[in-house]
Amino acid sequence: MRLKKIIQADKIVTDWGKWTFGAAMPKTAFPISKSSFKIRSTYHWRIAKFLSLGESFRLLIFYRTDKPEYGAWLGMQRDSDTQLVARYEFHGTHPGWHLHAHCQTDTAPIGRTLVDGLRIPKSGKCRRTDFSVTSDDKALYIAAEAFGLPKGDTGISIGSSSDLFGSW
Repeated sequence: MRLKKIIQADKIVTDWGKWTFGAAMPKTAFPISKSSFKIRSTYHWRIAKFLSLGESFRLLIFYRTDKPEYGAWLGMQRDSDTQLVARYEFHGTHPGWHLHAHCQTDTAPIGRTLVDGLRIPKSGKCRRTDFSVTSDDKALYIAAEAFGLPKGDTGISIGSSSDLFGSW
C-alpha cells in the first residue's frame, strides 16, 4: 500500500486521544518493540487512532515548547507492535520540516523507528524553516493535515498537504 493512498483515503477516527504533559509516554501507547525510543515528560504528546483501507493506524504526535521539536509518526498496528510508515518532523538541530516515508508500506519493518525510504524534501534542499508549534491545537492540526485526518474546527489554517511536502 502506498503512503499517498493512505493520506488520501477516507478515515474513521476511533480515538483522538488526550494530550499528556509532565508524564513519560508508556511503551504500550505506541509500541515499537525493537527500539529504545522514548517520549519523556518534557514533551506534550498524544496518540490518535483511526481505521482506513482495512487497517488500524496509530498516530503519535509530540512536541516541546522550550525548544523546536515536533514529530507526527504514522504507524499501522501489528498485533502488539507498530509498523512505522512515515514520520513528519521538525528538529531544532537541523533546519526544516521534513517527511521520512516508506512509499510502499510492505517495505516498512515492524517494531523499528527507522524510516529509510524517501525523505521530502531531500537533505540540503530548500524547505520550510518556520517552527510555529505553540499549542496543542496547532500540533494536532499539523499532524491531521500531514496525514489526511479530518481536522474539525481548530481555527488554524496552514495550507494543504501538498504545501507541506511539495510535489510527489
